[in-house]
Amino acid sequence: MLVSDGLNFCKLCEQFRDLDRITSWEPLLHHKSWTELCISAKDGCQLCQAFVRGQAQRFGALKDDFDRDKEFPATRLTWRPNGASGPYFLCQEGLFFYPHREVVNLGFDLYTHHDNPLASIISERPINEYSNSEACFEMIAKWMLDCKKYHAGCSWSQDHILPTRVIDVGDCVSSTPFLVTTNGATGAWLTLSHCWGGKLPLSTTLETLEQRMEGIPMGHLPATFRDAIEITRTLGFRYIWIDTFCIIQDCHQDWERESTKMQEIYANASFCIAASAAPNSEAGIFASADRERQLSRPLISFSSTSLSKKLQGTISLRWQLDGFPYTSIVNENLHQRAWAFQEGILAQRTLDFASTQIRWHCRSTSLSQRNPTSALSPTYEAIGPMGRFLFQFPVEKLRAHPNIRGYGIGSCTDHIMDWWYTAFWYYVRRSITVHNDLLPAIAGVAQNVAERSGYHYYAGLWQEDFHRGLLWQAIETVKRELSTSSPSWSWASTQFPWGCGLRRLDLGTYESGHKAKVLELTTTTSTGNPYAQVFTSCLIIEGFCRPLSHWQDDVAPVYNGERWQEDLQISHRWLREDDGKWPLNIPPQGRIVCTLDERPEKPDTCHVEMSFLQAILLQIARFGHHSRKLNLSEYKTLGSTAFALILQPSGERSEEYRRIGIAEVPTDDGMADGWDIKVVTIV
Repeated sequence: MLVSDGLNFCKLCEQFRDLDRITSWEPLLHHKSWTELCISAKDGCQLCQAFVRGQAQRFGALKDDFDRDKEFPATRLTWRPNGASGPYFLCQEGLFFYPHREVVNLGFDLYTHHDNPLASIISERPINEYSNSEACFEMIAKWMLDCKKYHAGCSWSQDHILPTRVIDVGDCVSSTPFLVTTNGATGAWLTLSHCWGGKLPLSTTLETLEQRMEGIPMGHLPATFRDAIEITRTLGFRYIWIDTFCIIQDCHQDWERESTKMQEIYANASFCIAASAAPNSEAGIFASADRERQLSRPLISFSSTSLSKKLQGTISLRWQLDGFPYTSIVNENLHQRAWAFQEGILAQRTLDFASTQIRWHCRSTSLSQRNPTSALSPTYEAIGPMGRFLFQFPVEKLRAHPNIRGYGIGSCTDHIMDWWYTAFWYYVRRSITVHNDLLPAIAGVAQNVAERSGYHYYAGLWQEDFHRGLLWQAIETVKRELSTSSPSWSWASTQFPWGCGLRRLDLGTYESGHKAKVLELTTTTSTGNPYAQVFTSCLIIEGFCRPLSHWQDDVAPVYNGERWQEDLQISHRWLREDDGKWPLNIPPQGRIVCTLDERPEKPDTCHVEMSFLQAILLQIARFGHHSRKLNLSEYKTLGSTAFALILQPSGERSEEYRRIGIAEVPTDDGMADGWDIKVVTIV
């Protein structure tokens, strides 16, 4: 094997000269321990030195001999791929799980330049240090051209009716942008999805409307808007829609009218520019997107050969772009905001300027700067594929009370309710400035789900899947918004974000048995649009009820507390040992499990308070539990739980209650049977 880079590698690292070997699915055995690798680095192996240097830069230095007293082969370091084109991991699989606290687990990308002989094997490419470079715009232009020419599932049109107002960026760099009232004209435009940063950026008001139509000097614009206009011009477009300029910010009527058009504005735009890394309008798209690019510089570059392809060239090693210390896509500033979620779902195409690289999402594929010609795996896209998956569902009328697999990227194409609960999981983790915008900020998404299911929407829940929808719950404690007009039975009554997201209750399969009967369900909204902010509501339910004070002493319910990691859950009884890598907490036999929305600091004394408040349980429905490791052909019910709402009297009217939590009632113990039937109103 010809090697000409002059680098000194130890015998085990010489294996990296064989490209076929290090890219194969068979794990490559490296040093027997981190202790041995550190000795090799001190002896002059430059690849081992890169591993040691990288560990220190990324996670903090490990002691040179931290695993000296641990047993082999648990300490063995192996190199393995985690996908067809990476990333690759150097790890100690034997030390990876509890109770071990220190472990080597380093993720890397292998990349090479497009003109390198090995480029036909290694698909990853260098990251240009500047997101506004000529090379970056050439890459974007190619993505656009390929989408137009080859993507049958993507449509491009110059004939859509323009939004009410757009910014005309002019046809040259020296042009002064100005606001245009379109009067029903047609054309192509871009949109900008951006963070306001806690305050209103430069905008259009009733007083400045005429001034904006005369011109908006580039020097007056904040950096994010200037960059968006540069992108629009460079890619050959004339118009861009920016919310703060194209909606009159101090005119409530204009805001209500234009906000109802968001779906068409984003869906019919040629693409959306997502200023993901920018925390506000002053930070700039390009400056924010360049923030972490220096981290993608190579840790080491060396010669390698593919004997199977008879090719030799240079490959480089960098940190895996999806992990620490890079900002993950879901942690980008823009992807922390509730309004931006809908914008990303509805847009036919999104050009995402993230902290480390540029990404492209369309209805056919997702691409990234690291791998500009190969589609991203949905696992690494976060919300990227969600819009694509939604619009793959046909317009049809679905039956009520569907069984679903449960939310997650892997299952969200099975049933549109799988998709909805997966999307909801992402949405609740986001922040919003005005609480009453929680429903409007996802209205366009909900409208599209309704069109593809025939379901009816009430305050964030679906009438045809209402029982499952009522059982939403955050992982951590959540507080009610005091000024909310949303009912307590809706998630829209809580404060966002839900830090750790949605509590994963096992609600996939409806089981036979008692199901609460919805006698009346109505909401009124600010505009008459069912997807808008809710002003008033009425929910009357008939079902099995029992006061919590019915159970005392040795059979009193158990309560989950603030430490959600220790949560008891009845479904844990039926999970196989290999279903989870961490201990699962199983409640005592014959005990109800209660989880309040606002979790108690002292769960052991909580039942006394609940009894004093005259809280009751209202059974909603029974759901079956399945082992997560079973194949679909083995998919069978192992047990079930009757889920109930915990309700507290409102103190205003007889049999009127507010939701304060969820209870899990074991069905195999007979505890869910023989309850009184009551009619209650939940406000």
